[in-house]
Amino acid sequence: MLNKLLHFIYARPSMQRHNNRRLKFALRARGYDNCCDFKASGEQFFLNFLAKKFPVSLCIDIGANKGEYTQIILSTMPTAQVIAFEPQPIACESLKKFQLKFKNRLTIVNKALGKKAGYMDLFYREKASGLASFYKENASGLTHLNNKTIQDTTNINELQKIAKINRLKKI
Repeated sequence: MLNKLLHFIYARPSMQRHNNRRLKFALRARGYDNCCDFKASGEQFFLNFLAKKFPVSLCIDIGANKGEYTQIILSTMPTAQVIAFEPQPIACESLKKFQLKFKNRLTIVNKALGKKAGYMDLFYREKASGLASFYKENASGLTHLNNKTIQDTTNINELQKIAKINRLKKI
């Protein structure tokens, strides 16, 4: 009986806008689409917890983009070293400002990181916000940026080799 009543009220086309707002609110409460707010997403809480409970000496930021998460790691964990992998050259340039701020604690690698070493084409838009993809279809979807797609061949480092170099027992 209650299900029929709820269906009658909320399944009408006139209620869809309201339903979409409620859904968006519920998803945000569960952490979805909170990517740019480290406090709302729970990432800041998680990093604070790690910093208090475990002596973190090395973090690997795979796909570091412009370095927002790298900066949070370095600020929260004052003794941690970060190796930031970012294959997109424009985004990688943005990371360099954090190297000055955090001195010898940040290593920037302008390469991708994957299961095996090799080369792949990376597609991104000229003057983009750091958005890039190994799939041309994804990059061509960034048409709102109104500039041409750039195709670069990028070097991919093997994750296991990076782990061995840094004496990591487990990833």
